[in-house]
Amino acid sequence: MSDSTPGIMDLSDKGPDCREWQALERYVREYARQTVREIMASESAPSAPPQDTGKGNLKTQRERERERELIRQGLERYRTEPPDSNIRKGIDWLLQKHAAIQRCFSGSELENFKKRHNAVVLQYIIARPMNRNQIGKRLKTNIYIPDNVIEQGISELAQILFGYWD
Repeated sequence: MSDSTPGIMDLSDKGPDCREWQALERYVREYARQTVREIMASESAPSAPPQDTGKGNLKTQRERERERELIRQGLERYRTEPPDSNIRKGIDWLLQKHAAIQRCFSGSELENFKKRHNAVVLQYIIARPMNRNQIGKRLKTNIYIPDNVIEQGISELAQILFGYWD
């Protein structure tokens, strides 16, 4: 075990708000980010010039698109993966984190956030897929859910996993 690997500890009697649990989550999130970065770097695809996100974090538009595509591919594979697969566990974790963000919103922003979250779940997670017309009816919005609602939800999932905010 390397020096950066946290020691094995029993967190079964502690909730997700304890300091040790949060440290473990940070470690897992950073490990996942690094693994994805290594995979993306190994593809060595040409990318656009870096954009400054205002927080000293330089990312190219191409990298962000690839990160969103990675999330989209995980969502598309969700139904076909076994229940104990890493893809399902990872997507479940991301969706739980995404749902927890709702406490940052209020009023119409909260309603829009809930629609994005639920649209992603209805499109990719539930056992029987729904088309956008069915999703719109289910969420009691327009008859049709526009592409940008689901795309924005996917972007938010990528922001959670890869740690950047526009």
